[in-house]
Amino acid sequence: MAEDERAIATRRDHLQALLLEQIPNLVINGDPAHRLAGNLHLSIPGILNSVAIARVRPHLAISTGSACSSGVEAPSHVLQALGLSEAIVESALRIGLGKFTTDDEVQRAADILIHMVRNVSELVLR
Repeated sequence: MAEDERAIATRRDHLQALLLEQIPNLVINGDPAHRLAGNLHLSIPGILNSVAIARVRPHLAISTGSACSSGVEAPSHVLQALGLSEAIVESALRIGLGKFTTDDEVQRAADILIHMVRNVSELVLR
């Protein structure tokens, strides 16, 4: 189990690095060292999480909040309690990785998210 957790965390960290390289202003939410291996929680300021979800949900295990608040449309009370700005809270996304997530799937997830950000940003600039 510990070996699985390390492998999952390595893939999560790789996905995070790919996204940080290509998405300006990307924010990683939470403690960078003490977090669940299969959870990447981030915010893309300027892109509402509902817009991001609508564009990528068919392709990724992604949500706007914690699993325990599934189906709730309200902003995350945890992110608000952390004192994060409204822009960060409203653009927050949770990406799930698991034991069977492959390196190719991590790359594909990064490509999907980067493409979505570019497309949405182009629409905003018009």
